[in-house]
Amino acid sequence: MRERNNIILKFIDKQLGPVLLILLGAFSRRRKYDVPSPDDLKVLVIKTGAFGDALLVGSAVSLIKKQKPKSKVTFICTFSNVQAVRGLGGVDQIYVFDLKRPWSSFAKLKALGRFDLVLDFAPWARLNGLISFFAAARYKVGFKTNGMHRHYVYDAVVEHSSSIHELDNYRNLLAAAGIRGGMPHPSFSPDPAGVAPVAEEDLQGTVVLHPFPGGALRRLKEWPEENWVAWGKKIVGTGRRIMITGGCDDAEAADRLAARIGDQALSRAGSYNLNQTAWAIMKSGRLVTVDTGVMHLGSAVGAKVVSLHGPTSPERWGANGPGANAIYHSFPCSPCISLGFESKCRDPKCMQEIKVDEVFSSLFDR
Repeated sequence: MRERNNIILKFIDKQLGPVLLILLGAFSRRRKYDVPSPDDLKVLVIKTGAFGDALLVGSAVSLIKKQKPKSKVTFICTFSNVQAVRGLGGVDQIYVFDLKRPWSSFAKLKALGRFDLVLDFAPWARLNGLISFFAAARYKVGFKTNGMHRHYVYDAVVEHSSSIHELDNYRNLLAAAGIRGGMPHPSFSPDPAGVAPVAEEDLQGTVVLHPFPGGALRRLKEWPEENWVAWGKKIVGTGRRIMITGGCDDAEAADRLAARIGDQALSRAGSYNLNQTAWAIMKSGRLVTVDTGVMHLGSAVGAKVVSLHGPTSPERWGANGPGANAIYHSFPCSPCISLGFESKCRDPKCMQEIKVDEVFSSLFDR
């Protein structure tokens, strides 16, 4: 069973989740919280779902460790984003919540022990609220998101805003727990022991291309294939090569795109896992991508990142780092996606407005 974009899981989360959280919230005792002075807090961080979001949560973990250097951080994730969590600094323990066996996963929460602080970074998933409820902790902080009906089980509730960058939402959540400071840039460290066969590739002079968005409305974030072909031909015309990355579901489209660009374009979609993809981007130093998790991965490994935005605003979801360069043309109807599922658009003119030449030049502008 797929975890992400699973219709059954979404239905259960939407229909059953709010009812359970309202009932559980009615029996929850709101606790007052005195900001602890010790540096050795036991902190539980919860973020299921997309791996790009987990990379952003890594910035919050870094701030926790900076402010409370002796703290022990346990990260609850799912199989969808555990590879991202493994590359984050500051995480002392990882617990993978198995969505195929939810009751067993809930039962095993007790073995994690009691925490000083629970931080739930999910803005809409009710599953995270249920995990927060059953986790033993002195104090629990989570988001209240308009229309999501998921905030009833927390001791402190933070309004989740769609008008600021997600990192700023995370900073507000930390502030409610007395942890304040500037958010570091996301950082990811690929494991050198697990990068074969990508380590055998000659990545000098290579540009990594990731043209495949994720999420329920991924079609709205796509850039036309004809544009990618024209852009790719301009790149190989400079003497550079292109490596196309993606998941197993993207392999056929990636192979077709590589063939249309020419011999200097290589398809690796479906061949590399997240750790290996991160290594390839880090060693090549340049990434061109649509708005998806790989965009944050590229920024987190320190690459020059050119990201194409249309239905999503870079001010809301853009890559965060010194090498980030977002291309975005605002329309009266854009942005139309904040959490990933709101848009009713059928004709994403915002993506079609992005020109080949500006994507080409942005890659080499500093």
